Amino acid sequence: MTAFVLYNLCLFASALLGFSRKFQKPVLWGAGIINLIIVTILWQKSENTRWFLKSAFGVELVIDELSRLFLLTLAVVWFAVAISLESKKQDGFFVFLLLLFLGAGNLLFISSDLFNLYVLLELLTILVFLLAGKTGETKPLWAGMKYLLLVASAMNLYLLGVGMVFLAEGSFRVSSITITGIPAGFLIAGLLGKTGLFLFSMWLVDLHSSVSSEVSALLSGIAVKTGLYALLRLRPALGNHFEVVPFFAVISAILGVIFAFHEKHYKRILAYSTLSQIGYILTAPETGIFYVFAHGVFKSWLFLGADLLPTHDTRALPQHRLPIVTWSLIALPALSIAGLPWTVGGFSKEMLIVGTAWWQRPILYGVSIGTAAVFAPFFFSLPRLEWGEIPKNILGHALLAFFTFFPLFGWGRKDLESTGILLLGVLVALLGARYRKPLPRVLERLENAALLYLILFALCVVMSACR
Repeated sequence: MTAFVLYNLCLFASALLGFSRKFQKPVLWGAGIINLIIVTILWQKSENTRWFLKSAFGVELVIDELSRLFLLTLAVVWFAVAISLESKKQDGFFVFLLLLFLGAGNLLFISSDLFNLYVLLELLTILVFLLAGKTGETKPLWAGMKYLLLVASAMNLYLLGVGMVFLAEGSFRVSSITITGIPAGFLIAGLLGKTGLFLFSMWLVDLHSSVSSEVSALLSGIAVKTGLYALLRLRPALGNHFEVVPFFAVISAILGVIFAFHEKHYKRILAYSTLSQIGYILTAPETGIFYVFAHGVFKSWLFLGADLLPTHDTRALPQHRLPIVTWSLIALPALSIAGLPWTVGGFSKEMLIVGTAWWQRPILYGVSIGTAAVFAPFFFSLPRLEWGEIPKNILGHALLAFFTFFPLFGWGRKDLESTGILLLGVLVALLGARYRKPLPRVLERLENAALLYLILFALCVVMSACR
């Protein structure tokens, strides 16, 4: 544990090398490779490790199954994004921010105390805002500002809950506290706003569709999962109060896929899908954690493919007949998210549905069919019979492809069921094509999103107080 903490402190220091154009390529490749090796070693170890600083009043760090899964997701997605960015010219400050993001993410995913979680969540929020607004263009800058304002408001609720818990328990350590009543409502409300659930995270769609493809990949693959990690880490301490989370998660899973189905802009479809997939995970947290890695891999792969498309209007894509290479780099991750057997998406989706309650399964089967329908246009159209140009960031795509088809967790056992869901999704896409019409974007406006935060806060506090 101590060695891992020191490694990340060295990572912070090495971020300064990003300002030198001479060292940008070595530091990006070096950090990505070393980090992936270290995390892979941690992944192979089955024992859990805890580390305390200054007794009950200080920091608690833990490396367990939850930490290892999030660390591995961060390592793979960050390295793929770094490879993609290395093929483009980036200024030193951007590379500096990217390396800070890696170190802060590593430390967050081993944190297990309320205040340390808050500090690192806020740090990552600021880094995301700076990465999003680095181009200086108006649209991504405004989208980043909206994200910063709304998430900061959510985290203020979380901080109030932290203060209440400390007054009652005298400790920040998650392993030694019980969170009940109104403080539980504050913590849940704050983290739901940070996590990326539909209605309460409408900053996500505008932000994802405005920034560069690499930043979008980092946001969807990792940034939205920072609040998810905190929620799952607090789950034992919240006890029965956590039961309100699957209620919001089911709503997010349904509405996210409905909005994605009716959207036509490539990156907005991916963003709405992220809102649905986060709900997917929180519907059944015990088995849903495997979907964290799967979603990080195939969603970041799809975002990296955005620059390869001749148009972001998905309804016009069949007319362009993509060359085989480009088609493959879009179709393969789309098939994985649609639940294709023998992929990380198919296996993790099967595991998630098995772990749900009886009343949740029909809903998730419907959402799975809807997800397949959303992404059917990505793989259903035939490619042009020519190889096409090989992308400069092909190694990043290859890394994500490896983890999409490598049996990291194992192979699925319900191949016929997964295939049936996939085919039903294609059928729904064909029959519903004429009815696909973008839905109103009124919920994405800042004032409406802020109002939804107030509603979320009131619901969480009332539901927690009544328990």
